[in-house]
Amino acid sequence: MLRSVNISKFRCFSNFKIENMGRINIIMGKNNAGKTCLLEALDLLKSGTPASLVSAANRRAEFSYVDTNGQPRLIPEIKHAFVGRALDLNNEFEINGKGDGADYSVKATIVPAQSVNHLTGVTQVQNSIGAPQNIVDVEAKALRWQNSKEGAPGVLIPLFKGGIVQIPAQSSIYNEPVRFVGTNTASIYDATQLWSSVARNRQHEETALKALRIVESDVERLVITSFPISALSVFLKDVDDAIPLGSFGDGTSRLLALACHLVEAERGLLLVDEIDRGLHVSTMEKMWKLVITHAKQSNTQVFATTHSDDCLRGLASCLKESPELRPEVVAYRVERNQEMPVRYDAGEIIMSAESGIEIR
Repeated sequence: MLRSVNISKFRCFSNFKIENMGRINIIMGKNNAGKTCLLEALDLLKSGTPASLVSAANRRAEFSYVDTNGQPRLIPEIKHAFVGRALDLNNEFEINGKGDGADYSVKATIVPAQSVNHLTGVTQVQNSIGAPQNIVDVEAKALRWQNSKEGAPGVLIPLFKGGIVQIPAQSSIYNEPVRFVGTNTASIYDATQLWSSVARNRQHEETALKALRIVESDVERLVITSFPISALSVFLKDVDDAIPLGSFGDGTSRLLALACHLVEAERGLLLVDEIDRGLHVSTMEKMWKLVITHAKQSNTQVFATTHSDDCLRGLASCLKESPELRPEVVAYRVERNQEMPVRYDAGEIIMSAESGIEIR
């Protein structure tokens, strides 16, 4: 597990450090304080690959329109990951982390494209995702990407108008899964894809069903229907007909997606932006109990953002009723332009909920 992270010149962080991290880490703060930026930095650090830059740009809809042979294309812009939102030469960001017996680091630097033939210890990307391959009007700049994995060469990636022309098509360079749950509710297609993977493991399947039962206690099983399109249907106790998952509302799909990502992140890292999104206050305590318990059992580290008082109260209730889970949980309040967040342990989270003291 990660215990501390240093972030330099990445998005809104000119210099930021977070220490004494636990298994479950709650990230709080006002709008635009940097909560999502912190998750994205952790994603880059633990994946070790710049593919996460494209994923972040896609989630944020950070695009440029580019005309290629008369066809308009959307190109993900990575310039927003750099301080000043500019791909100036020598502009760079760096993220370092210390874990249990392991150190991690990634560094991105904007370099002249003509330096490609003069750089040592770097490779040019062959397999790629992101921008189309037939773009020829490449800027005279490239992204040099370096990570701390032993024996791993740096990567040099040509740039086009702030977007990436070529990007390594890999999710992680380490043997540790990293899963990112964004703020958008999972579509029925996304939920179906997630379930098709999770259902291969009986224990994982049961964990995901437990999540659905937080909203609908009579859920017995999920099945994938293939006509007219692949979709998920729910079977309830004492009900003969299957019910489309979409009939249960966005909160149900969100909980299912959260549970699926949780089990897929086993022995790795789960990042959740606005973990309470789409969920009623009545589900919070049970949701936290499921997440913390499974993360503890599966040796998974979780970082989740929230700015909801109901979410924190649900967490406090969970920790009060299950004291054995308290050592797993810490919370941090991130503030704009502050180099370190304010840290709260489980006891302080409970006390704030009971006394009405604001910690968000």
